[in-house]
Amino acid sequence: MQRDSITNTIVVATVLCLVCSLLVSTAAIQLRDKQQTNAEVFRKRNVLQVAGLSMEEIEAGGGVQQVFEQRVRDMIVDLRDGTVAGEKLAEAMGMETSAVADAIAKYDPVKAGKDAELTPELGTAFPNKKQDIAGIGKGRENFAHVYRYAASESDAPKWIFPIRGRGLWSMLRGFIALESDLQSVAGITYYEHAETPGLGGEVDNPNWKAKWHGKKVYGPAGEVQLKVAKGAAESGDPYAIDGLSGATITSNGVTNMIEFWMGEDGFRPFVENRKSGDSQNPPAE
Repeated sequence: MQRDSITNTIVVATVLCLVCSLLVSTAAIQLRDKQQTNAEVFRKRNVLQVAGLSMEEIEAGGGVQQVFEQRVRDMIVDLRDGTVAGEKLAEAMGMETSAVADAIAKYDPVKAGKDAELTPELGTAFPNKKQDIAGIGKGRENFAHVYRYAASESDAPKWIFPIRGRGLWSMLRGFIALESDLQSVAGITYYEHAETPGLGGEVDNPNWKAKWHGKKVYGPAGEVQLKVAKGAAESGDPYAIDGLSGATITSNGVTNMIEFWMGEDGFRPFVENRKSGDSQNPPAE
C-alpha cells in the first residue's frame, strides 16, 4: 500500500479518530465523579452565598461542605401540595422509602420537568404556554429542593428556593432567599445565564442584587407582587426593584420567574403550609 494513497489516508484517519475517541471517552468516565462533586460543591456554595455568607466566612467556617452540613437542611418538597416529601420522591423513583438520601442525591429536577409526559409522577406537563410564564419548557418538576439555613439553633432560619426562567438569550438559573417570615427577601443570585454583559448580564451586579434585600414577595391577598420595574422603582415601593437599563426582556424574565416559582405552580403551597403550621409542615421556626 502506498503511503500517499487514498486508502492509506483513510486508514490512518480512521485509526486516529478511534484512538482520540477512546481517549476522550476514558477521560470523561474517569472525570465524571469529580465533575459531579464539583457541581455539588458549586450548588452548595451558591446556597450559602444567597443566604448571606461571603467566601471568607465560608472558608473560615471550614469550607463549603462543612458549613453546608452544619447550617443547611436540604429537603424535598412536593410542589403539588407543598408538603415535605422525601419518602414520596423515593417511591416515585422506584426506590425504597428508606432510601431518601439516595433518592435526593440522584434526583434531577430539570430532567423530571422535561420528561413530564413520560414520568408523570416526577413531572407535570403544561397544558398550554400561558401556564409556563417563566418559559421553562414542556413541564415542571413535581418535586423540588428547598433549603433551610440557620447559623445556629437559636437563630431564625432563612429559606432558599431554586428559580429558573427564560431571559433574552438564555435560561437563567439561580436562588432566592427569604427571611424566616417567608415574605421578606434576604438575597437573590444567578449562577448560570448567557445574558448580554452590561445589560441583562447585570443580574450578576452586586449593587443590583442588594436592592432586593427587604423587599416583599406577597401582597395583602397572598398574591405574588414582587417584580422588576420598568425603569427606576418608585421610592418606598416594597414590591419593586429597579429595572435593568437596556434589558427590558431580561427584566421581564426575572419578574415572570419570580411570579411562577413563588406562586401557586411553584413554592407558594409550601410557604402557606409553613405559615399555617399543618400537621406535616410545622410553621417556620
